Amino acid sequence: MENVLVDLKWRTCLVYLDDCVVFSDDFPTHLIRVRQVLERFRAAGSKLKMKKCHWSRDQVAFLGHIVTPTGIFPNPEKTKAVMNIERPHDLHTVRAFLGLTSYFRRYIPGFAAIDAPLERLKQKGVAFRWSDDCELVF
Repeated sequence: MENVLVDLKWRTCLVYLDDCVVFSDDFPTHLIRVRQVLERFRAAGSKLKMKKCHWSRDQVAFLGHIVTPTGIFPNPEKTKAVMNIERPHDLHTVRAFLGLTSYFRRYIPGFAAIDAPLERLKQKGVAFRWSDDCELVF
């Protein structure tokens, strides 16, 4: 898909693997851009699954984020996953938790300082000890 839309990427649409989001400032421009993208798909012999298509939305979920005219926000599904995760009990579960929460780095100023107690648990030669600081951060 990237090759099919190579000259439209970042100007008309965003592409990641088999996902494509067409963006515009107004509806007439949007119709023109959608037509351009669809013509490229047709010329390449690509087929769309209509049940997977969403048309003329002002808000879309894309790559785990919610994209709106006012900005990019965390997906509530990711927030729910963090809220429901069990307390880490070993190095493996700390890594999994930090992997999940690192998704929020762009939304939380000072995230590196906040998660520092948990990051320390990943250091080589450090015994796993869940401290009060870890509990506070969790």
